[in-house]
Amino acid sequence: MFIHMTLDEMLAREEIRAVLTRYMHAIDRNDAAALRTCFTDDVHAEYAGGVVAGGIDRMIDFLTGVTVADNARLPEIAQYRQGMHILASVEIQLHGQTASSEAYAIIHHVPAESDVHIERGVRYMDRLRRDDGSWRIYDRKHTLDWAQETVAKYSIEPAQRVYRD
Repeated sequence: MFIHMTLDEMLAREEIRAVLTRYMHAIDRNDAAALRTCFTDDVHAEYAGGVVAGGIDRMIDFLTGVTVADNARLPEIAQYRQGMHILASVEIQLHGQTASSEAYAIIHHVPAESDVHIERGVRYMDRLRRDDGSWRIYDRKHTLDWAQETVAKYSIEPAQRVYRD
């Protein structure tokens, strides 16, 4: 099957993938400034059934572990020593200046002061729009599809993690 796309459509899809990838890196690094660039000021989200409403500041507080989502079934993000989000299978539908996406992710977490390795299969179902010329998420639904726990054989401390400038 041959897909016909304009250059603008291809660029929009790549910009949306960049937002999703930036989110994955930012959440793993607990980088509030980078997380802020992924969402609109009026963002609304559900994480595994927990509602995060109230806009960008509430979202950043949730994602950096300052607060928890209402009725969340997820543990507090701040309790993790190490995290790694791996993005896969991104489906994007463009609707002019808005878009929708569904992406799979495998998430690895090692809680603080624990040798447990938690692996989760999740989906991110996002609605995005161009906001000041950049694509940003204005509505997110995160589902937890499966999880497992094993013993972590090795895990560095966050201060030991190496980043490229």
